[in-house]
Amino acid sequence: MVLKQNWTDVHNDRQTLFIESSKRSTKHYLRWQCLAGRGLKAVDEFDLNVLTWRPLKASPIELHHFQPTVWQNKIVIAGTLTGDYPPEQPVEHIYYFYPNENKWEQGPAIPPARLRDSAVAIVKNDDLYLIGGITNGHLDGNVNWVDRYDFITDSWTVLNDAPHAVLMLRLR
Repeated sequence: MVLKQNWTDVHNDRQTLFIESSKRSTKHYLRWQCLAGRGLKAVDEFDLNVLTWRPLKASPIELHHFQPTVWQNKIVIAGTLTGDYPPEQPVEHIYYFYPNENKWEQGPAIPPARLRDSAVAIVKNDDLYLIGGITNGHLDGNVNWVDRYDFITDSWTVLNDAPHAVLMLRLR
């Protein structure tokens, strides 16, 4: 089944966004957060209700090369890098950003033997899945690891490896 998609350019003083319009979209909660990058960066939030940007709190440490996901009321950042190119280091903890409270929180430690960045991050129910990644910045160490972190029990489980090493997914 192919759905017809209608796109509308949205212009403001800072950037042009392309927004898909569909009958299933709801605008009462639509806000986008643009997170991190090299250096300590403020979170930029775009509110689709009023078509404006507003700056939120900067990340507590440099965070880059990650795929954010959402669990409950927070943005989850796991499997990320910090530091300068090319020998960046994997971040040792999961970080949470609470957009409604404009607050960052350092979450649980990732087991040292499972540290990597540029991993695929997916939340299903109360579990975070980290898939693939690279262990040594932009230098080497692509891995096919698959791990599950249970938010409720605060437990980390190593799962069977993926057939191939994979870095972040690009969703379009």
